[in-house]
Amino acid sequence: MARKKQPKRTRSAPTVEEIVSQIVELEKPSYAAYGENDENGYQVFTPSFIVEGMIKAVGEKEIDDWNRTILEPTSGDGAFTGRILERRLKKAMGEKDSFPANALRSLSTLYSVEMDKELMERQRNNIFTIFMKAARKMQSQDNADLIAKAKRIIANNFLWAMTNMENPITPMSADVAYRMPEALEGEQFGVEFPVWTIGDDLTCTMHREPVEVEI
Repeated sequence: MARKKQPKRTRSAPTVEEIVSQIVELEKPSYAAYGENDENGYQVFTPSFIVEGMIKAVGEKEIDDWNRTILEPTSGDGAFTGRILERRLKKAMGEKDSFPANALRSLSTLYSVEMDKELMERQRNNIFTIFMKAARKMQSQDNADLIAKAKRIIANNFLWAMTNMENPITPMSADVAYRMPEALEGEQFGVEFPVWTIGDDLTCTMHREPVEVEI
């Protein structure tokens, strides 16, 4: 009896350490042009004026609150996440002494899922570039502890994963996303998201939890 042919496996997902090593600061954030998509027409990128309109629709006060958790489930190269982080960091810059801790808090409650590996890699670099721009303005760019922890948060929160599009996302359906590359092969491993606690002295702890959705 012939053995069933096994699907060809892709390499495993990169570790957090590998992701951290690949995050770099760019000259400036680089977003896809309006209307750009792949050859199959599956990707649509959001122009900045729509980003601003949707932020106002959700509520600027809520968006700017780094104690509120925000998840972008199909995030591309970070048009939304980048703008949200810019707004939060601008708020954090209002108090120089507390800027490092509040900058990390601004980042730690921002989550992102994207199934295109190259777009997620670009998004991580965009986010880090925005973070470093604010750090330079606050003369915190040489704070090695701050920069290292920012990279680690980005590596954990900005996920190469596939959003669960088959089932409605409700409190009864906790699998908001499945990790890549296994999802491409039909193997669905639900993602648990990191929850960070950041002290004023930049002490930083993390544990993972299933997603709880507010309806």
